[in-house]
Amino acid sequence: MHPLFIKFIDYLKRKNCTPRSIETYSGALNQFESWLNCEPIQVDLSQLQNYQQYLSNNDNQRGKSFSPATLNCYTGIIRSFYQWCTRERHILKDPSEHLKYPKLAKKLHHDILTPKELIRLLNTPDLKTVYGLRDATALRLLALSGLRVTELCKLNKENLNLKEREITIRLGKGKKDRLCFIDIHTQRITGRYLTLRHKIISNHEPALIPNDKGERMNRFQAAMLIKGLVRQARLSKAITPHSLRRTFCTLMLQMGCNIKAIAQLVGHASLETTARYAQVDISELSKIYHQSHPRA
Repeated sequence: MHPLFIKFIDYLKRKNCTPRSIETYSGALNQFESWLNCEPIQVDLSQLQNYQQYLSNNDNQRGKSFSPATLNCYTGIIRSFYQWCTRERHILKDPSEHLKYPKLAKKLHHDILTPKELIRLLNTPDLKTVYGLRDATALRLLALSGLRVTELCKLNKENLNLKEREITIRLGKGKKDRLCFIDIHTQRITGRYLTLRHKIISNHEPALIPNDKGERMNRFQAAMLIKGLVRQARLSKAITPHSLRRTFCTLMLQMGCNIKAIAQLVGHASLETTARYAQVDISELSKIYHQSHPRA
């Protein structure tokens, strides 16, 4: 990788970007470098536009075309890189200043559960077994507390204050701590789970949600757990742990929760991110408007 790209990645690491974000930035810059036929600091706006066109007309390494979302992401990464170059005085003028983002089609997500579907899913785990109680706890923390799947996997027993119905998320996205909450039904189920948890953990494992071997569950295993529960519930939607987080945001908004409060609960730095998550159909937005606006 070009030395400037390496320095930029090091800068992102110092800013406490997540390993996944670092991987995304590195992949995008490697893709950009493989296309370049000159030094990065010699690039102008027309070349960056040509690169966007190149991505639009070619496939990625897996033989699939770049999605609009990926093109948008790569554009943002290039702009971030050249903004950093300008600040660090590697270049005098930012060539990406007027680089436009590809237009993204605004669409409603179809992986959001309705209240009836969510209840059906929550009632799926077998609460008579320790594994069922574990599954129910994991499912509820994702769907009813809005945790990220990585936060769920990193959660330790000591981060849970069952009496106060609070969860302390340590070093979440952006290396930030935050407080999440659980409902009274989750409190009861989790309490029952904790009395039996010792039966499935190995070597004093601190993870709140262990896998079937008693070790800390990873993101892939959590996704498989949710996929299995969705299949048992006979839901036709393609539901992932991320879908449950999106469902949490959407249902909270539908119930009249302030979007700023939702952003704080799920750990979003920007309200725009929460707005993208908490998508409801037009009729629901109209209903919220007419119920809330003083002159509506």
